Amino acid sequence: MEDARFTRFTGDDGTAEYRATYTAYDGRRIAPRLLISSDLRVFRAHRLAGPAARNKGMALFPRKVHGQYLALCRSDGESTSLASSADGYVWDKPVVLQEPSAPLGDAAGRQLRAAD
Repeated sequence: MEDARFTRFTGDDGTAEYRATYTAYDGRRIAPRLLISSDLRVFRAHRLAGPAARNKGMALFPRKVHGQYLALCRSDGESTSLASSADGYVWDKPVVLQEPSAPLGDAAGRQLRAAD
């Protein structure tokens, strides 16, 4: 498990629980997952699916907006996008909010690929 991003989530009925997206790694592939806990002692793990649940970098909003779960994501590895989900597990195609203004580079100014 790496890159867990915890959010105190408030449900429609006012109850709070903790949700975290994280990257699962089996030694060959990465996969996005969701942890849910009411007390930060016992966790339930769930698989995330859909076009927005790719790569790393989903950050959940702390409550639903207009009945939808929302998250900022980087499903293409570079752009900041907004993703939505009806159930919090299957995420629709994200809407790009911001794209890089210049190619990625290292400290010496050499251009890098997004995977580097």
